[in-house]
Amino acid sequence: MSNKSISRLKVKNNWWEIFQGNTKRIFESRILPKYIKTCRWFGSKALNIKRINIVENILIGEDKSDARLLFLNVEYFKNIKEMYLLPITFSQSEERTDKTIAYLNTSSKKGRIFDAVNDKKFQNYLLLMIKNSLKIKGKNGIISAYSGKYLNKFNLVNLTLRDSRVLTAQQSNSSILYDKHLLFKLFRKLSEGMNPDFEITKYISENTNFSNVPPFAGYMEYKKGKSEIIIGMLQGFIPNQGDAWEYTVDSIGKYYKKILNRNGKLEKQLENYYSIPDNDKKTPTFVQELIGKNYINMIKILGKRTGELHLALSSDSSNNNFTPEQITYNYQKSVVFSMKNLTKKVFGFLKGHYKNINRDLKNDADNILQNEKRIMEYYEKLLKKRISATKIRIHDDYHLGQVLYTGKDFVIIDFEGEPARMLKERRLKKSPIKDISGMLRSFHYATYNALFIQSLSEKNVVLLEPWADIWYECISRVFLNSYFKTVKNASFIPKKKEDTETLLNAFLIEKAVYELGYELNNRPDWVIIPLKALRHFTK
Repeated sequence: MSNKSISRLKVKNNWWEIFQGNTKRIFESRILPKYIKTCRWFGSKALNIKRINIVENILIGEDKSDARLLFLNVEYFKNIKEMYLLPITFSQSEERTDKTIAYLNTSSKKGRIFDAVNDKKFQNYLLLMIKNSLKIKGKNGIISAYSGKYLNKFNLVNLTLRDSRVLTAQQSNSSILYDKHLLFKLFRKLSEGMNPDFEITKYISENTNFSNVPPFAGYMEYKKGKSEIIIGMLQGFIPNQGDAWEYTVDSIGKYYKKILNRNGKLEKQLENYYSIPDNDKKTPTFVQELIGKNYINMIKILGKRTGELHLALSSDSSNNNFTPEQITYNYQKSVVFSMKNLTKKVFGFLKGHYKNINRDLKNDADNILQNEKRIMEYYEKLLKKRISATKIRIHDDYHLGQVLYTGKDFVIIDFEGEPARMLKERRLKKSPIKDISGMLRSFHYATYNALFIQSLSEKNVVLLEPWADIWYECISRVFLNSYFKTVKNASFIPKKKEDTETLLNAFLIEKAVYELGYELNNRPDWVIIPLKALRHFTK
């Protein structure tokens, strides 16, 4: 927000008087709706806000001037309500940042109200609350903090005073890093019930031997009567070199550069590759050299870690929330019903936005629309017989951006599931093949992002496109081979290979359809990537 667009409030003596009388009404009705629409963590920017009410206001600290944790009930005109968490505090500085909510005048000073997640005192108090398992009463409920065993490793007095800062990664939550040792995740959008990110992270850390997730160190929850809401989680920080998406896009850039440097002298190898029958295809030596053997080895590790994650999530027969369950025919029908509904919705949206599609993509769009029945047939294959396998808890939003690259290994993060889905739905057990399809789609996005979204000449795009397909085929094969080797004979893998292929194809198509709808809505220039994926299934 620009300086001019930030409102100024006036109170008599103390900043927390903004929660009284007419000032509170202005804060709720004018200032908060404008501010939260600018926040990355606010997920309903497309909806028109009818009103915002502060339904809970809890002091976080020992002095009245300390930060307040606000529970915001956001109501939209479409009769939808959501709950968001916003910590705020006051500073006598009038520095403008994107975290400034309002300027404030009192009788004796001027300053600004801002998001307290950026306030050192607030950051440190959150950590001490968890270490000491503190409880704080609000008007309607209680915040309770709990520590995990991992936290006992640290001297928190030294840790908090040395360094704490907010990570700038664009996320739907806010993360505070403490001295590169601990990470507190403040959940912004709140839902009653068990948060799957908290639930799965805690379960894996405390009940399995799988160590490639951040260790669980504590959490905070808000209780009101029988209602419980997880509002934050503390984890061990994993030193890393970025996520697997960044690592992959960088590797693909080097791959394309090698091909361009050979100035079109690879036609023979290209012909040789495409002359190999699909059933006999392995990654040829010359392709391995172009991709880079180190990257290929890392993808083998990623496939192995993914398999180990699924084995860990299916290893407990005593905890009903994690015990594997047989896939039933009713489950298969519900999956197909959901896939078909999504496809009809997105294809209707595609028809409505057809005139806005780039002229060069209209042939692809036409082909997809004309082959809707063909796509539905991939889904209907799931109904031909009952699949003999189990369903388990899964990541449920698995892609390269959800994996940290440490330089030698990978660590899997963010188990919240797809944020647009209801919390109850995100906790359902599903076939882990859904996670596998998510990662394969992420590989496809990475290679085509580097090809079509980056600034390459048309001539180079034409030259590189078949090599993009080869990269995707080879890396997908490496990942799948490593994954299936790791989970061999696991109950969640269908006994028949053709059933696994049927599931994988259906989930891949569903994911590409979802992406098509997302890109039409948000990034029209990226529509080419899911269109290319869907064309593969309609050839």
